[in-house]
Amino acid sequence: MGKNRKTRIRLSVVLLVAAFVGSWAFGAAGDSQLNNVHAGLKLTDIERQSLSGVSDGSDNREELGFYVMMGKVAQLPKLAAADMKKLEAPGYKNLMRDPSRFRYIPLHMPVRIYTVSKMTVKNRKITAHPRDLPIEKPIWEIHCQTAGVNPEQQRSESMILYSSVIPDGLLQRGKKRDGDVWDFDKGPEFVFAGVFYKVVNQKDKAANAPRDYPVFLAWQIEKPAVVVKHWSVYAIPGILITMGLLTGLVLFIKLRGKIKRSKAESQQGTIGKKFKNYKPLRDSDDDMNDRYDADDDKPVDLELTRAAEEYRKQHEAKE
Repeated sequence: MGKNRKTRIRLSVVLLVAAFVGSWAFGAAGDSQLNNVHAGLKLTDIERQSLSGVSDGSDNREELGFYVMMGKVAQLPKLAAADMKKLEAPGYKNLMRDPSRFRYIPLHMPVRIYTVSKMTVKNRKITAHPRDLPIEKPIWEIHCQTAGVNPEQQRSESMILYSSVIPDGLLQRGKKRDGDVWDFDKGPEFVFAGVFYKVVNQKDKAANAPRDYPVFLAWQIEKPAVVVKHWSVYAIPGILITMGLLTGLVLFIKLRGKIKRSKAESQQGTIGKKFKNYKPLRDSDDDMNDRYDADDDKPVDLELTRAAEEYRKQHEAKE
């Protein structure tokens, strides 16, 4: 029994260590992807020079800095949902209040997409192509609004994304119109990972007036998903719960046995008390004899003896 107990303890320790190592390794892998994102956004001297002309408030994005950053962002690695949430998530108003603070910083935001436009040199929507990006790969211009807020606030928080990728099956959900443009009435919800580039001032078609839009360069756009944690996150609590259940089961079995024994002893005690003065007849012969002997020692009633003798004589004379 002691040997089996030692074996179980050793096995539990091994499982705990394995769970810890697995959790650490998985976490380290996620952090390495985040590190690659930050490393991929480090600017060289030449890139800084190319971006020196970027400023907020212009009415277009046709500039050298756009193509430099677009090509740079397109090379960034894809992040898991949990790692994407570790990126900064500035509020729309905070970003618009101080755009220079967030420029070229990796971040994530939930959005609803309403218009997607395909941009290529061939259809003349862009005049050049981002470096390090295949010439046949288009750039997508995506007009969207902040998700997760009330409709009035959502309309006031419009933005523009540029990306070399779009979610699978997105275009099939929209209505295509001339000029490689797709409209989405319901505004499907997505989450993007990207960098803030600049603020542009363009005409708002609905209000028929110019307004400011923040521009983001995204390398990942996905449906919002529930984060599925790695098995190691549940391993340690699972092992502890299992050990607790087993310990509870053992204690329950022992306690139940103890209660049964206690009941049996209690019942035996009650029976003993109930029949404490009972003795079998075989054990009572001496008591009966003693009782008879005691009757023999009593004095004889002479009057009764005389009356009995007369009754006997009279009965004999009649005969």
